[in-house]
Amino acid sequence: MTASQAVELCLQQYEEYVPADRRSTPSGEPRTFERQVSPHWFVLIPASNEYGKGYIQCIIGGTYENPTSGGVGAVVDSVVTDEYIQYFLNENGGL
Repeated sequence: MTASQAVELCLQQYEEYVPADRRSTPSGEPRTFERQVSPHWFVLIPASNEYGKGYIQCIIGGTYENPTSGGVGAVVDSVVTDEYIQYFLNENGGL
């Protein structure tokens, strides 16, 4: 799976699991990170909703045809720090 495929799958899973009236709207360039643990990809997509700026985030692995998910959700902008990103690159603590 490529980084762009991980972003595509992240958005698909987000739309599948989050009710339409609770979704954030993507608003910027996605960032993908290769993780040291499985699942392989950590995806952050800038997004916003009625509460302000944040991110759609996913942990995705497997193949494009048969993906696995370590979690999908959204988080407010102020939570995403370098330490936050590093945690998700090395740990499977969940979203």
